[in-house]
Amino acid sequence: MSVGLRIGSPPEFGPGGTRPALYSEPLVISESMFTVKVAGSDVELVGVQRAAVKALPPVIAGLTVSGAVVAAPVLLAVVPVVAGVALWKRKALEERQLVHSQMWRRDDPVVQLPPGASEERTVSLTVGIERSRTRELAAALGVKTSSPAALSGTLGAKFGASVTLRSSETQSRTVKLQNDGLSNYRLYARWHVVDRLEVFRLEPRTTARNIVSTRHQARIAEPVMRIELAQSSDTNLTSVELAPSRMT
Repeated sequence: MSVGLRIGSPPEFGPGGTRPALYSEPLVISESMFTVKVAGSDVELVGVQRAAVKALPPVIAGLTVSGAVVAAPVLLAVVPVVAGVALWKRKALEERQLVHSQMWRRDDPVVQLPPGASEERTVSLTVGIERSRTRELAAALGVKTSSPAALSGTLGAKFGASVTLRSSETQSRTVKLQNDGLSNYRLYARWHVVDRLEVFRLEPRTTARNIVSTRHQARIAEPVMRIELAQSSDTNLTSVELAPSRMT
């Protein structure tokens, strides 16, 4: 769903056939700070204070970027005081943050093939976003829409998040797995690319800096919502061979 693949190749198995984690380290694509007006359950976007797309390292085909992953979003941010009164002290206003990340997600469990075996598997995956989740995300951002296409445009134009949203559907693909070895087992991990969108509510945090300075105040983040969107049903495979004595 995102514009371009920015995370390189999926993770490989570790030493001795150690299973990779279910998710790769998230690569933060963009972050934005914004203000909403809250009245009961009604949330209205007031404005975006900052929308920035991070400078990303170049992706080299065939190589993972585990050593070049951008750090997780800094959720302890410093926000200026506006006109001498912090925004969070205005009861009707809230400061929030939108974080867009991209990562690999692994199917579970890992597939194990004995020597000389092969098989075909049908892999089904829901791609896109359900309309109910579209409404939840729109509400968290303070915008009025239930259309994935309209919300996609808003994410790009107002928040700087280059994510293409479309209605959810289930896609199926047939994957052929084969172990043409004579003695070792072959383990396969199946991977899909997902985009993660997270909304955080920023709350004041009292620190020594707050006591001596009135210009800035530190913030902590409280999760509001998180959604994950599969890019497509394309299956990416990593594998490793293990001797039978090392199988668990």
